[in-house]
Amino acid sequence: MAPTEKYGLFRLHPEPRKPYNADDFSVDIVAIHGLGGNPMNTWTDKDGHLWLRDSLPSHIPRARIMTFGYDSSILLGKSRMTINDFAVDLTNRLEDERQQHQELNRPLIFICHSLGGVVFKEFLVFIALFDEYIRIRESVSGVVFMGTPHRGSKAASTAQVLSKIINAATLGSLLRTDLLRTLKVASAELETISRHATHRLKHLSVISFYEKKPLGATLIVESYSAILGISNERAIPINADHRKIAKVSPRREQRYHPVWASIKKLVEGSLVSSYTHNDSQRILDYLYCVDYKMAQIRPGQPQRGTSQWIFADPTYLSWLNSSHPSVLMLAGQPGSGKSVLTRCLLESMISGGGSKQHSTSNYLGINFFCSYFESAINSEEVVLRSLLHQLIQLNSYCGQIIRNCLEKQTKTGPKLSLERSGLRHALFEVLSMDAMKHVFIVIDAIEELGSEIAMSTLSGLCKVSQDLSERHPESRLKVFVSSRPNPAYLSAMPNLTILSMKNAQTRRDIEAYLEAVMEDFATENSDFDAVASSSTRHNIITQIMRISDGMFLSALKDLLQDACDGRSRADLVSDYSFLLYASESFLYQILKIPYDDSLWLEFSDLAAKYSIYTLKSLKPDFWMYVDGERHTMNYSSPLKLVIDKVPPPAKESLIRNFKEHGYDLDEKWSRVSCGGPLQHCCSYAGKDTDKRKAAFLLLRLGANPSLPKKPWRSNIRYAIEGNAQDLFEELLHHPTTNLGDRDRQGQTLLHSIVYTASIEQISQVTNVIHDVDLNIQDFNGFTPLHLAILTERTEVVRKLLTVPGVRLDVADKQGRTPFTLATYWGFRVMALALIEHSQAFPVPEANKLSGLVYAAIHQQKDFCTSLLEMSSYRNLEYHMDLSGKCILHHAAINNWGDVLDSCLRLGKPSIEINQMDHSGRSAMHYAATLGNVDSCLVLVRHGANLTLQDRNGRTSAQAAADAGFKDVLMVLLKSGRVNPNQCDLQGRNLVHWAATLDCVDVMERVVNAPGVGVVELERHDKNSKMPIDIAFQCKCRNVGQFLADKMRSTSGYFNIYDWDNMYCSPDVTDGDRPKKPDTEVPDWLRKKREEEKEERRRYPHDLWSLVIREKDKENEERRENRRERERKKERNRERERERERGREREKDKFSTDDRL
Repeated sequence: MAPTEKYGLFRLHPEPRKPYNADDFSVDIVAIHGLGGNPMNTWTDKDGHLWLRDSLPSHIPRARIMTFGYDSSILLGKSRMTINDFAVDLTNRLEDERQQHQELNRPLIFICHSLGGVVFKEFLVFIALFDEYIRIRESVSGVVFMGTPHRGSKAASTAQVLSKIINAATLGSLLRTDLLRTLKVASAELETISRHATHRLKHLSVISFYEKKPLGATLIVESYSAILGISNERAIPINADHRKIAKVSPRREQRYHPVWASIKKLVEGSLVSSYTHNDSQRILDYLYCVDYKMAQIRPGQPQRGTSQWIFADPTYLSWLNSSHPSVLMLAGQPGSGKSVLTRCLLESMISGGGSKQHSTSNYLGINFFCSYFESAINSEEVVLRSLLHQLIQLNSYCGQIIRNCLEKQTKTGPKLSLERSGLRHALFEVLSMDAMKHVFIVIDAIEELGSEIAMSTLSGLCKVSQDLSERHPESRLKVFVSSRPNPAYLSAMPNLTILSMKNAQTRRDIEAYLEAVMEDFATENSDFDAVASSSTRHNIITQIMRISDGMFLSALKDLLQDACDGRSRADLVSDYSFLLYASESFLYQILKIPYDDSLWLEFSDLAAKYSIYTLKSLKPDFWMYVDGERHTMNYSSPLKLVIDKVPPPAKESLIRNFKEHGYDLDEKWSRVSCGGPLQHCCSYAGKDTDKRKAAFLLLRLGANPSLPKKPWRSNIRYAIEGNAQDLFEELLHHPTTNLGDRDRQGQTLLHSIVYTASIEQISQVTNVIHDVDLNIQDFNGFTPLHLAILTERTEVVRKLLTVPGVRLDVADKQGRTPFTLATYWGFRVMALALIEHSQAFPVPEANKLSGLVYAAIHQQKDFCTSLLEMSSYRNLEYHMDLSGKCILHHAAINNWGDVLDSCLRLGKPSIEINQMDHSGRSAMHYAATLGNVDSCLVLVRHGANLTLQDRNGRTSAQAAADAGFKDVLMVLLKSGRVNPNQCDLQGRNLVHWAATLDCVDVMERVVNAPGVGVVELERHDKNSKMPIDIAFQCKCRNVGQFLADKMRSTSGYFNIYDWDNMYCSPDVTDGDRPKKPDTEVPDWLRKKREEEKEERRRYPHDLWSLVIREKDKENEERRENRRERERKKERNRERERERERGREREKDKFSTDDRL
């Protein structure tokens, strides 16, 4: 039995007369009717079936279903409640209805028809503003929109939109204009509500049903208005009109099924998202992977008086006090106390002592100490899982967000995924919460993860910080990372702030630590305490600190033996305490040795198959300190260090000593540096005289110039690029130089010389090459001649053409011969140089490209004509580009009527005038689309088929009308071979397309086309548009009147469009809109009026207004005429833009239909 009242929140299931037990229901569903609707009648069909009450409960039995009624009457309605008032009323009624404990967090699903969707969006905005409605806000899980006009209608004017809505809601004339104004096109209130609600809607599950049947003549809410277009929305069409879309029934199962099935999915999704304490514990168990608490306490507590310098450091204070999310890296040497300092900083931040100038007591701290875990389990996923695990323990609400980010649907149901992208997204979403604005993340010894993982982890944290800064500027996230110095971090992340630990800062801490250790040792050993005076203890501490700066070479042989035996770096570091320091400092120490010292020869002995340069566990970090800063020194061998760092003449002397001592100058003992010393010298020969001299010395001492195998660049090429002519000649004539060797690109010496070598150098090379194939191809299929063309070196091309054996028919991997390659890039001069040889312009073979076509592509008409004459216009059908266009297509595109005429006259019978490319277009299609009249005339004269259709089903005449070329269209129509009734894939015939042009003469010729019979003027396209509808949409008044008259005379068509007043807009003045009395306006408007009145009183119009004098009236009339002309031009441009938007909508519609 229906309630007697219409306004309020009414329960439909269970029925009001039946008992209600909150434990029996797990979700609430609320229906909101639309404009002029009723809480019951809106959802009831003509047979009295209210599907929300009579059908839906059978599918979702555990759902309490309610319907909300509000006064949205627009006929004889006296209520003045606004959209906001309706939303506030709905909020209060839901708050009162959900008072029991089981109902407080119960998921909420809404079903909204028409204006009800706007009320729902205002409801979302309202509950987001007040914390007292947080339970309702967090309970809203999904919404179903049924014909909600989110954007209004672009297909009609404002008056038409209003008339549609009025006709859909009532037949009266006494209307509530305030509600109608809300739904009109470009309504400020509608735009504001949609903009404010968009962020909230992105977190919900959204389903939008849109109508596909018109109510009367047209659709009330078109699809583009009913669809939000957000990523979490699912749009579903319903074959019903605006009223019946909400009156579904099992009697029409195909219309009803998608509605109840979609609502059921929303309900199930909301129940899955419902979060409990048990869920929190389960996700904690799932994320747990390592004992990060134990790792946090592994670093020792700092000695009293140490680790305090950082709290006064300007870089640290600037980072800590910044008002946006930021990342700080602490860079320090191994053993400098980074982990101890990091633990001290973390505990200080959590306890609120991070800075005297900045309160940090409200920071939540999470951490991961990388160096205290096995390397096998160190990964970015482990770090992120540990951080998320700690965040849930700090705030249990984080668990729900993390689960939603990690959960994925599988065939067996929802499962949590631990992929890196999902973990990063979960971290960002949690840190975006208001309650998690102050979080302090600490990552210690990030380099222990490995260089690749460390870089990925650090960049991920920087990305999270940057995204928070852009999207949530209120966040105060602080990320603190400690690591060994690594310049790669700063190059990959330029905005990263780095705080380097200076020797002066750490030396004081080390000294304090040693003093404390000495004091403890004296306490435990009374004998030492008795004999060691304070000065003795100070000397011991000084000696230890001095030794820590030294170099440990005495145990190198044992170290090498252990490394050869396969011991890991961790074991070596454990047994040889000096290794970490020696790995970073030995180069610095070596360069301090006098150049005549025999230690240099012992240093050269380190270069061997098993050495610090080849064994991974011993490979040193090639660093060097300069002015207290650490710099990369990439020296992969002793000889390379001598070449780079030792000045002449000691450099030449040491190189000879190394050779005499038995050093392998080619360094074949190393896969990495094999042939490296000579190559290094050749690469700098043009800029460094000392390295050029070193290259000559190495060659005289027996270095092999053909090493390394497959280099990035050969030694000869380095010499050519460096303009080192003497070194080039020495390498070229060296007995061990192999001129046929390839580099990493598969290129030989012949390929290399065409880049920068002079003609004399090329002549030298070609004179000494005898056993090398002149047409050898690299990995791209390029011969030396191809590369000469690509580098645009015409003189080199001419030189190579004089060398016997050079072939012009070799094609690269894309099927391009040298001639085709020249025309492909538009190098006309080189193409002319090549064409002098008869074999340069053959008939293209299969999978090879045509130089003739590419000459046409580059619009080189004279060149193209010459090529056609050379070919005697034969075999033209073989000349095509990659898209299937032949010479006819390109001649039509370039509007070369004479070339077209010559090809069609002289190229028969091989040439086909109607040949189509891969898009199904003939030469006529392109000529018509581009408005090339000359080409169209030639093609028509030679009998081109005007009924051919491309892949969109369009003929050349339709393409010309679509592009707006009247002269081309008239040429085609005058031929008498156009069929106006031929339709494209959108269901449009030529009359539809001609209606986009406001040219009556064109339309007359289309309508009176010969040999067709009756032209279909009332044909509907796939969007139910007739040509007259298209004419109105494109503002073609003359053609529209012509079609209306023609259709009325032939079929009795009733004209619904006002063509006479299409461009007439009424004059609106302030006097036409009387102001409401102050008693009827809001307070803010009344205040604004008072301020305007006060301004007018203080600043009268006669003091500042401009007055047109009598003598200026003539000038003003001329200006008005100019303005009128500009307005006319703007109307024409708007018409063109409307046509373009219409075409885009049709394309979108066609693409959407294909996907469906």
